[in-house]
Amino acid sequence: MSVLFLLTNLLGCLAFTPISFTIFQLFIAPENAFLLSLGLCIVTVAACFLCQLKINSIIYRIISAACSIIFACIISGNLNLFMIILAAICIFIFTRVKKEMNPIRSMAVQIVAAAFVYNILLSFIATKGLADISAKYSNITVFISAIASVVLLIIKQTDDSRRFGSNNMGIGSTQRKNNRIFAIATLIILFSISAIGQVQNIYKLIINIIAEIIKKFGEIFEIAESGEISGTSQPNMPLQMEQAEQSLLGRIIQAITEVLILIITIAFIGFVIYSIFKALLAMVKKIINWFKKGEQSVERYYEDGHIDEKQSLYNKNINNLLNKIRQRAEDLFVREIPYNKLPNGIAKTRRLFKYYKDKAQQEGVQISKSSTSEEICRGMSDKLPETSDFNALMAKCYGVARYGEAEPMPEELHMLEDKLIR
Repeated sequence: MSVLFLLTNLLGCLAFTPISFTIFQLFIAPENAFLLSLGLCIVTVAACFLCQLKINSIIYRIISAACSIIFACIISGNLNLFMIILAAICIFIFTRVKKEMNPIRSMAVQIVAAAFVYNILLSFIATKGLADISAKYSNITVFISAIASVVLLIIKQTDDSRRFGSNNMGIGSTQRKNNRIFAIATLIILFSISAIGQVQNIYKLIINIIAEIIKKFGEIFEIAESGEISGTSQPNMPLQMEQAEQSLLGRIIQAITEVLILIITIAFIGFVIYSIFKALLAMVKKIINWFKKGEQSVERYYEDGHIDEKQSLYNKNINNLLNKIRQRAEDLFVREIPYNKLPNGIAKTRRLFKYYKDKAQQEGVQISKSSTSEEICRGMSDKLPETSDFNALMAKCYGVARYGEAEPMPEELHMLEDKLIR
């Protein structure tokens, strides 16, 4: 196992420690959440070891999913929301480690940026007590994450310099400008956070200055003319005025501050809920497509200069099953307009071609994103020669609807519907 590969992934896992700690603390005690966040390094080591075996992509995903579920079951003890979240985090770790094998797809910089932003947010929340988060363990995880992020960036930069050479490491003007903007924004954020504790002192200073001005103004124009009536209480007049003025301004400033904090908190909670919902949808789609993208095993036999390719029937059956599961899952999230409610023949032809593509995939026709309707229809004719006339009609009608923006003949549309719907 490459030491650099293992070290890079461990540092990336440690950089995410504050995020995992915050999630785990919702379900278990802070000290257990902290230990479990560090325990994810064990999952990272297992993922690195599994990647070094250079096994098939499908087998890697099956093993990693099984290991994630087993690890989550051992930690949680029973089936609950915590187990599902922990298993999803472990699957994410296995996927991220797999991507790190390709330097072009490395997520080290994105991990450091996300960890940096979250560390600032977590430090602010824990320090101000805005949420029920352990300040002690939050500070420890932020410290670990900051050290790991810095070391990870240094290792990443050194490795890039070693691989590409110093002559190829020139940074363009746009990148330099972005770096300057990022550095300035970082300094502003850090200064703002450090200055939050001094805002109250600034308010008090302003209040005292205003009270002192009022006091001097009263002495000059001899405001307190009723001193003979209440001579004993006159020396306390400036102090009472100062306290009243300070109390009024303090309440105003406190109200404004609370409103701003409330607005920021609501906006942040809304953003977090939106991000979590979006991430869950993306995770569902990724899990559905997780097994689908595996490599198909192909056996080749060379006889008299000819190459015979035979596809594994097992892989074909798995892909067909996964396609059906994916289609059912997509139907849960995306509700399409019923066929009989489509506005015109063009839309109906496009919908019929979608059904035709699904049927072609079930028959084993290889379809990519760049495949044209003619190529799909020819592939269907090769699989089922007896349907050549219908395939030609499908290609013709779809070409007219797609490129000519015209409806096919009614009798042709009825023929397509008879084969694909009825």
